[in-house]
Amino acid sequence: MPIQVFFNDKSGADSEWRFVESERVPPMTSLHGVCLRRTSIHLSPILRSALLHGIFLKKDEVQACLLSEGIDIPQGRALKNQLVDLLIDGILPDIDEDRDF
Repeated sequence: MPIQVFFNDKSGADSEWRFVESERVPPMTSLHGVCLRRTSIHLSPILRSALLHGIFLKKDEVQACLLSEGIDIPQGRALKNQLVDLLIDGILPDIDEDRDF
């Protein structure tokens, strides 16, 4: 069986990739390694889903996400938590501020 590798070079809203909620299927049901079963019919943008699922990002990754979404990065020195707040406000404007990620 040939190995297929896919690369996603866009993480913003313009990405063709979508998050598909799924679960692992027990190994005994698969002859070819890991299998996933889709658990939802909903597709959502990958960056939004990653933020909602609590992904850990380094400061440079947060900056790259801000750029991919067209969100302005403040000039000068900015702390990571300030950049994360900008990212969350830009990607998840409908989320309650008190929510614990």
